[in-house]
Amino acid sequence: MTLRERAQEWLDKYKAGEPCSGLLDTEDIAAIVAEYLHETPSENTSERVKALQDEIDTLRKKNEELRSHIHMVEREMDRMGGQIAVYEFVIRCNGMSGAEVRP
Repeated sequence: MTLRERAQEWLDKYKAGEPCSGLLDTEDIAAIVAEYLHETPSENTSERVKALQDEIDTLRKKNEELRSHIHMVEREMDRMGGQIAVYEFVIRCNGMSGAEVRP
C-alpha cells in the first residue's frame, strides 16, 4: 500500500469517526507534509491569489476615498472653528463697537 493510499485510508476513517491510530507513523506524516508543501500551485490557488489582489486594490481605493473624506472634514472643521470665533466676538461685543469692546 502506498503512502497516498494509507493517508487516504486514515482520512476516510477519521471522517467516519473510526479509530485511525496505527495507520500512519511520524515519518509518514512528515512525508505527507513535505509533499504538500512542495506541491505546485493549482489553478484554484491562482484564482484565489487574483481574487485577493482584486480585493487589495478595492481596499486601496476605499482607503484613498476615506483619506479624501477625512481631509474634507478637517477643512470643514477649520471653517467652522473660524465661524465660532466670529460668533464669540459678536457675543462679546454685544452690539458695541470700537474701544467699548472688552477683550
